[in-house]
Amino acid sequence: SSGINAEWPLRPGSDMFQSKAIFGIIRNYEWYEFSILASSDTYGINGVLGLLHLQYLVNSESKYKIKQAQYFNSNEEDIVKHLDILEKSLEHIIVLHCSASDAKLVLKIAEKKGLLNKGYVWIVTDAVVNNVRALLENPDSEGYLSYYDGLIGTVPTHSTITDQYKQFKDVYLNKSNAKYSDLNANTLKAYDAVTLIGTAVDKLKKKKVPTATLR
Repeated sequence: SSGINAEWPLRPGSDMFQSKAIFGIIRNYEWYEFSILASSDTYGINGVLGLLHLQYLVNSESKYKIKQAQYFNSNEEDIVKHLDILEKSLEHIIVLHCSASDAKLVLKIAEKKGLLNKGYVWIVTDAVVNNVRALLENPDSEGYLSYYDGLIGTVPTHSTITDQYKQFKDVYLNKSNAKYSDLNANTLKAYDAVTLIGTAVDKLKKKKVPTATLR
C-alpha cells in the first residue's frame, strides 16, 4: 500500500503500512501462528506494536496469533539468548524487525542453530531490503550467503501518478548526475523532510520569532 499525505504528497506510507503488508503476507498464506524478533530500539518496538494492533483488529476471526514477541539488544550474547527461546518454541514463522546490520548477525547465528533450514519462514522489513549490501560477509564482494535465499521482505512504495510526484521527478532529473534509479522512496522521504523543515522556518519567520530562537 502507499499512503498519500495531503500536505506532504511525496512521502511514502508510514511504518503502519509496512505492518499491514507483513500481516497481509501472513494472512495470505494462512500462517495462523507466528513470532516476532525485534530490536529493542524505537524501530523494532513500533513494528511490534503495529502488528499487535492489526492482530487485535482481526481478532474476530480468532485465527491469527502472535505466539511471542521478543526484543533483543545488538550484541551476540543477547541475540543467542532470544534465538534459544525461539528454537524451543518450535515456531517456524518469524518476523524479523530490525536494521540490516542487526539482521546480518541474527541470521548468521540462526543459521548455525538450524533456524533457517527447510520449513522455516523469515520475513524481514524495509530496513533490510533497502540495505541488502549490509548483509554481505565482505563489503567488496557481490555474492550473498546461501542462507539468505528464501527471505521474504517488504519495501516502501509511493505513488507515481500524482502531479506533485511528476513535477518533482522532472526537477530532480534535471539536476547534474541525477539518475532515475535513485528516485526511490527514501529520496522522497528526504525531500519531504527538508520541505517540512523549510516550511516550519518560513512560518516562524513570518511570526517574527527572534533569530536566537530559530537557532
